[in-house]
Amino acid sequence: MARKRTVVTGTYRVRRSEGLGPEEHMIGFSLALQKALDEIGWPKGRHNATVQLSATIEVVNPGSVIEYHATLI
Repeated sequence: MARKRTVVTGTYRVRRSEGLGPEEHMIGFSLALQKALDEIGWPKGRHNATVQLSATIEVVNPGSVIEYHATLI
């Protein structure tokens, strides 16, 4: 019997010294998505998946994303 597919979330936390600019948000999401894929653990085969992107944002003047999340459902 095949293993059950589970929801997997990858995260990428931005280092203060690194700081991704507004034009680089997709880099953070891509790194989070790759971490999710690395840890997926789903059974072999092709799977259709929903990819949900989210972020933890620190609101200051101006605000910035401090952590990117990619969830495979």
